[in-house]
Amino acid sequence: MMKDIDRTLALVGMLVSSLLLALLFLLGIQQPAGLFITLYLTFTYYYIMRDRLLQINTADHGRPPSLLASRPGFLVWVSVLVCGLGCLIVFSSRNILTRPIWVFGLIAVIALIILLEIVLKAYAFPGGGPSILIQIVILLVSIVLSGLISIPFNGGDTWAHLYNANIVFEHGSLNAIEGSYQNYPLYPALIYFLSEMVNLASGQAARLISILSVIGCTLFIYLLGRRNFNSTQKGLLAILLLVGSKWFIYWGTLAVSMTISIFLFTVFYALISLRLIKIEKYPTVFLYTIAIVLPFYHPAGAVAIIIVCLVYWLLGILVFRRTSLIKIKSSMILFLVLFSIIVTLTQWMYFGQTLEFAVRSLLGAVFQDTPSSISIGKSASDPITYTLDNLNFFLLLCVSSIEVLRQIKLKTDLVSLYSGISGFFLIVFAYSTQLINLQAALPYRWLLFGTIMLIVPATNIFANMLKARSFLGKAFAISAFLVFFIFGYINKDTNRDSPFYGIQYAEQYEITNSELAGLNFLLGNRDELLDNSLLLVDFRSWDYLKHYLDSPRAGYWTAFELNTNNMVFSFRDVYLDHRSAFVGDSIDTFNFTVPNLNLIYDAGDFKWFDWHPRSEGPDS
Repeated sequence: MMKDIDRTLALVGMLVSSLLLALLFLLGIQQPAGLFITLYLTFTYYYIMRDRLLQINTADHGRPPSLLASRPGFLVWVSVLVCGLGCLIVFSSRNILTRPIWVFGLIAVIALIILLEIVLKAYAFPGGGPSILIQIVILLVSIVLSGLISIPFNGGDTWAHLYNANIVFEHGSLNAIEGSYQNYPLYPALIYFLSEMVNLASGQAARLISILSVIGCTLFIYLLGRRNFNSTQKGLLAILLLVGSKWFIYWGTLAVSMTISIFLFTVFYALISLRLIKIEKYPTVFLYTIAIVLPFYHPAGAVAIIIVCLVYWLLGILVFRRTSLIKIKSSMILFLVLFSIIVTLTQWMYFGQTLEFAVRSLLGAVFQDTPSSISIGKSASDPITYTLDNLNFFLLLCVSSIEVLRQIKLKTDLVSLYSGISGFFLIVFAYSTQLINLQAALPYRWLLFGTIMLIVPATNIFANMLKARSFLGKAFAISAFLVFFIFGYINKDTNRDSPFYGIQYAEQYEITNSELAGLNFLLGNRDELLDNSLLLVDFRSWDYLKHYLDSPRAGYWTAFELNTNNMVFSFRDVYLDHRSAFVGDSIDTFNFTVPNLNLIYDAGDFKWFDWHPRSEGPDS
């Protein structure tokens, strides 16, 4: 059985996924059915086609077509075209709530152009690899800016970080940051530092940080892919898959501390994985530096690198202990795990509130009378909408699973094997938090880290699909890529302003049950609220409330001004200690008679904002 462990695992995967699928239907939960159907089909396909899949030749052979060889300057013109189209996308997305539909089509066109260049091996020309790399970066920046350029940065944590950046400036100390944002002190400090260094407003500096972070992730994944496969083609395909991945786009278009965590996690993952290819001494100091810094940007990133290190260590001592394949010392990984745990716990206990909050959240999820996993599974959206939202992620999971099963048998690509298994652990952890209703863990974060880990193993299979000799084979591979890429940025999570489907569910984007109750509270008390003050909501929440509020005293905000007296209150109980103003123990005790008070709902924030009249359009 150990000789055919990959086939055995595929069979076990078929049985488990089919049993879980049957259990879901028995419980009346249809929403996540698409995930288990995808897994069942993937394991079944591998079990049937296993012998053929093991014989795949993933080497990069061949030359560019002679037609392209006679036109060496075409790459310059293509790069200019991609740059022009990217600028058009960004220009057309500024200062608006809803991007034009043709913008999404233009993004797909750019991705298709780049993919065709890779298929035609244009990277083999002098300067071809860097040219296509630059084009992919332009595509990434276009996608990120088209979503990030619109005010108000999706509200929520972003405004808190911008406010804290101003606090750091005024007091000259990170200790001035209050509340749970003490858990992420370096992000507002970085915003302040960058804004001072390049003379930008704090909001623009936050945008710039997000853009630089995703670009950095792209470059390190390219480095890892190119070094691991010794192929420029696969390095380019890897980052093209990354740029088209749903959760990478989702977090890349937010101005929050997670954007820095993405970058630091990616650097850590790339450097530690390079040791699987060749022992290199120079990255060690960077690994420990990241382990020290990352907890101060976001605790989820610190936990993610601990999970990755633990998986790498366990694989080293359990699977490769008696072989000469492994080129990374288990003792080094173990020490790095212990070091990361100590640093992370130290930060949690002495520099923030993460440990106390994590313990309370876990105990609450396990012991308190919270909504059951059955009710969670039935909520939010129907099975078709949920599947369409996650189709991009399901396809990535499917392709990478095939490569991981191959490498369990072949063991010729340790980076794909280690990365894929680590990614599976992160994904299982993500869905486990939903199972016990551990809302504080926010599964989206762990799905992001899992996505990054699955890119390299998925690249090998996708590259082989593009090597199909028949026209139909290549057409299928290109079509599959377009489906993957398009659903990566039109789903309701990444495309928050112009949903193509499930519009009734998109209206509730990022609204928790408690926040929805708060919105209903606003609607139920609209007369008293509007009689005593102006009522402001954030730019995107207005799409929900505008159908119910018809008053010149109701509107939305687009900018913040720290010197005014307009306050914000929160509907999240856990944030009432530091994100609320003029609020008692519950929203029922709200004081409506406070002079000069504007009531603002912005997904749970504690900030001051300018009033923007309902009758006017958004400004810059």
